[in-house]
Amino acid sequence: MPRVLLPFPLLAAALGCGLNVGGMPPLDGMADSGSRDPAAETIPADDVAPPFDDAGADPALPDDAAPPETPAVCGNGVVEAGEECETGGSEPCDTTCRTAGTRFCLDCRWGACAPPPESCNGVDDDCNGLTDEGCASPVPNDRCAGAIDVSGGGLFPGTTEGAAHDQDHCSISELCDPGGSDVFYRFTLSGPEVVFLSLQGGPAWDAVLTVRAGGCDGPMVGCSDDACENRLPQWAGHLDAGSYWVAIDGCDPDDFGGFTLRYAHAPCPGTEDPTTLLPSPGTYWDDSCGWGNDARSSCGGDDDDDVPMYFALCPGSHTVRASTCDDGEDWPSSLVIRTGGGGLCGGAEAACSGAIYGRSYCDDGRSWAQATITGPELVFVLLDGAGSGSHCGPFAVDVTF
Repeated sequence: MPRVLLPFPLLAAALGCGLNVGGMPPLDGMADSGSRDPAAETIPADDVAPPFDDAGADPALPDDAAPPETPAVCGNGVVEAGEECETGGSEPCDTTCRTAGTRFCLDCRWGACAPPPESCNGVDDDCNGLTDEGCASPVPNDRCAGAIDVSGGGLFPGTTEGAAHDQDHCSISELCDPGGSDVFYRFTLSGPEVVFLSLQGGPAWDAVLTVRAGGCDGPMVGCSDDACENRLPQWAGHLDAGSYWVAIDGCDPDDFGGFTLRYAHAPCPGTEDPTTLLPSPGTYWDDSCGWGNDARSSCGGDDDDDVPMYFALCPGSHTVRASTCDDGEDWPSSLVIRTGGGGLCGGAEAACSGAIYGRSYCDDGRSWAQATITGPELVFVLLDGAGSGSHCGPFAVDVTF
């Protein structure tokens, strides 16, 4: 059968179809009323959620859903949220005994502060309650049993550096902790005496001096801390016959160093009266009658009652003066100034004044003595009668130092 070829426009018109995409008019110029093919697939509306054909597809996450937070990984070299540190790390810390320790990181948490090993420095480094255990002390008088005997008096060089802390000092306060390294000395008195103890040598550390009777653990009879402006301790007092121990200690655990201890002592009847220790310059009065005739001087009387007084001088040059010139009395008096130990009421006579007459600066019969003394030093002032016969009576002595 022969084929009939129709032109394309005629073929399209005959089929009743045409392209109408994007609003293009039908090629035949006629409106396309169209009709729905009952077999065609219905396209869902835009707001209907897929899937339609693939019921097994995974649902999508909502747009505002955040991904879960990644947990911290201990040991990855980074300190992350919830971790204190990275395992294997370390840092300095203060131990319970106030030494410099170290704490280490384990499982990303800081461990306890570990103390350092003992280093033989007079401090309990490892916080075990012991000081310098296992260390051979280079300080011969580090322990009470090795206390150096200073009974003869004089100067004794020493150090607390390298010594252990054996006992608390006598001056515990807000400014002075129980102490650090300490060393020990001892002396024995055959009778009642005035004792003088002083630390010299200008240490750059704050020292404390403690005096105990009968042993290192005996009752405290003397204590000194910061007696002078250079923070050096010194102590003077009257002690009965017996044996005594002296501890040189640091105010705080980090106070230690070298020093020179001076020890002097002198018997002086009457100084058992605590008022004979002069705490400061001033005017002191009493009645000399009844004190006893115990001491002699180069300018005083032989049969007169005498009154002893004593005090300690700090380092430096001092003008020491004693006078009864203005006390209004007229019985003949004498005054003597003595220093150091070794003799009755002092070892060396520094100045002496008998009764003065005919001087405008002093009432007749009274006395005035002055001396320049370099401290630290033990100083005695002795009020006595003067001239022949026995003389005593009320007095007021002005003492400056």
